Amino acid sequence: MNRSTTTTLVTSGALIFGVSACLYHKRVIDKLKRKTAHETAQRQAERKGRIRAEVKLRTLTKEAHQKENLNSDNQKSEEGNTLDLDLKCIGTIVSPFTKRMGTPRQGALAPNARGFVQLSCHEETIDGMDSYSHCWIIFSFHANTDN
Repeated sequence: MNRSTTTTLVTSGALIFGVSACLYHKRVIDKLKRKTAHETAQRQAERKGRIRAEVKLRTLTKEAHQKENLNSDNQKSEEGNTLDLDLKCIGTIVSPFTKRMGTPRQGALAPNARGFVQLSCHEETIDGMDSYSHCWIIFSFHANTDN
């Protein structure tokens, strides 16, 4: 065998080895991608189920508290002793963020993402408010799933 034939055989063998190694690694990568996609879908389904369960639990808890408050209001009205503070909603905070994903923790770091308070009360309720420099907003995260 001459030298060029040997070189050709070695080169061909190396090329075949390289191609088979590439094909093997491609199959491994494809298998890992499928496994990752499956696990991602499974995590999303679990999260969706957990959020639904938390919303349902929050709804049932709220209904139970309302029933409890009705019963306790009847008892307290008989006793005349109450320590509860009832807050009425007079508005809603509106923001460009509809989900918590992507919502900045520090509002100062996202100056273009402005929100506002949309009031749903009578004008007399806030009459004279413009003479103050600040206003405290007491709020409740009504759609929070981490209660």
